[in-house]
Amino acid sequence: MSGVHYEAERTKKNIIRIGTISATMCKQGKLLAKVNIQGRETDWMPVSTIANTFVRIYLPVCVGEQVEVHSEFGNADKGIIHRSIFNSDCKEPDGANATKAIILFADGTEITYDIATHALKIDCTGAIELVGSDITFNAPVHITKSLTVAQTITDERGDLTNFSTTDGAARA
Repeated sequence: MSGVHYEAERTKKNIIRIGTISATMCKQGKLLAKVNIQGRETDWMPVSTIANTFVRIYLPVCVGEQVEVHSEFGNADKGIIHRSIFNSDCKEPDGANATKAIILFADGTEITYDIATHALKIDCTGAIELVGSDITFNAPVHITKSLTVAQTITDERGDLTNFSTTDGAARA
């Protein structure tokens, strides 16, 4: 096999490689990682994500995450990391199907949306804070635990913050 042919085959073989994240860092706002590809660790490379003028999504890359390295010229040290690949150590979340989006965090917090049932669910292991200049609930609100009010509650007839009744009577 000639040297030119051998180099062309090696380059072609290295254009897309699968490996595992071995180290991570965020330097000057850039997410970088090293990848172990068949026992060889790459140099620091950028990690692809979703980022444009409409939305920017930052998800930390994790050591042990299985990824693809795309190297246009077959040099794995000069590639871009495309993440993630479900595998035996990191399986799809329970309940995953063709109509449900699931975001599952390491602490157990889970956000799901199912387009078939039109149901959004946030199951948080900690506090949830909604911040906005105006938050509207355009549906019945069911409170199954307790409600603490830090400001005021109003309806079209006025202030409800200190309103209470024990007999089900309507407000005058």
